[in-house]
Amino acid sequence: MQPDEVLQVMDACGVDTTGAVVTPLTGGVSCDTYAVDASGESWVVKQALGALRVSELWESDPGRVVAEAEALRWFHGLSPDHVPEPLAVIDSFNAVVLPRATQPSPDLRQVLLEDPTGISPALGAGIGGLLALWHQSDPSEAKGTVLDEYSRLISLRVDPFYRNMATKWTEYAGLIAEAANELLETSHAVIHGDFTPKNMLVLGDGFWVIDTETAHIGHPVLDTASMQAHLLLKEIHHRDDESKSQAVREFRVAFDEALSGSTMSRPDSLGIHIGTIMGVRVDGRSRVSYLSENARTAARTVARSLLEGATVDEAMNA
Repeated sequence: MQPDEVLQVMDACGVDTTGAVVTPLTGGVSCDTYAVDASGESWVVKQALGALRVSELWESDPGRVVAEAEALRWFHGLSPDHVPEPLAVIDSFNAVVLPRATQPSPDLRQVLLEDPTGISPALGAGIGGLLALWHQSDPSEAKGTVLDEYSRLISLRVDPFYRNMATKWTEYAGLIAEAANELLETSHAVIHGDFTPKNMLVLGDGFWVIDTETAHIGHPVLDTASMQAHLLLKEIHHRDDESKSQAVREFRVAFDEALSGSTMSRPDSLGIHIGTIMGVRVDGRSRVSYLSENARTAARTVARSLLEGATVDEAMNA
């Protein structure tokens, strides 16, 4: 998407773009993203890509922005202080327009990688509490909507993550296949689908959750496992700095404890899902770039231990 096309999107939303400033934003593999300052307000324009920016071919229908907007509206209704409400979807550009968070608003991934000692476990508890609220909310009103189908779950998670990972770690193929089936056969709640630090903005003492393109009525374990996997990877990344590693660990424990009353969020299969997602981020289609070779080896060992039935504490302390 070019800047003039971004302005066309804003014009289609009814925003006066006279003197507007368009600035590219970075960080996503699934979309082109721009900040737009116009008429005294700040907006974000996201255009979904048909082929994601990863090393292996990974395609998904860019029309998923419709579902992303629907999910944002759903979660905004449940928690308006933590999810922005979209202004509009412009189908002709496969674009969604959102209000931009007050700056600075670093994503949680950046904060956890750079200096996690600056965040409080209370933020982890708040994020966990929000997720518990979502997972325990009745999905009935989303039945029959775009959130009530699994095509994005399959193209964005089951195929590229679970099924692809089963071909790479063949000794765990059966376990991973069972975990994938659990995601496909369950519809407990509207879930985010990519509930990870990169999709959370830190706003002072508060936070926003964004990027809901994988949201659907499904199994809450996907959200819990996604967050836990990334927190464990950050903890491993900081193993040579005890203060930073401890800060991530305290954040992770607070997040987990906030979910302790939600059985659906923490089923017996949770460790299998965490291990699978960690494997994807180490050896699969969507590998993180920040791990050293030693940390990557450690993360691989933790992931395999989880797939073999270890608890998180057992896997991390082995």
